[in-house]
Amino acid sequence: MLKGRFLHHPPEHADVTYTPVADAGLGDLGGPFRLKDEHYFVDCREAETTVFLRSHSRDGESIAGWHHPHGRGRVACLAPAHLEEGLLDPNFMAVLRRVVAWCLHI
Repeated sequence: MLKGRFLHHPPEHADVTYTPVADAGLGDLGGPFRLKDEHYFVDCREAETTVFLRSHSRDGESIAGWHHPHGRGRVACLAPAHLEEGLLDPNFMAVLRRVVAWCLHI
């Protein structure tokens, strides 16, 4: 159902830059934004889903968000924001709003 899975994250939080992917079906997600975060590394079946967010830090690059239909519903996976500061970041909140709206078909 998810078409991806968590692999690991480095032991320390780092500055992670999240870059929205244009034309990923969620509308305008704004520009890149940076959070102090756990940089999640994932394995994602990219050919079977739509990637809408990518990440990079001193530890490497990964996919940070993807979405796809599933049966009569929709599934979205979103990796950023593990600290209160990140959860309250206006850029992250804007992406989260778009993802939830897409899942709810609104």
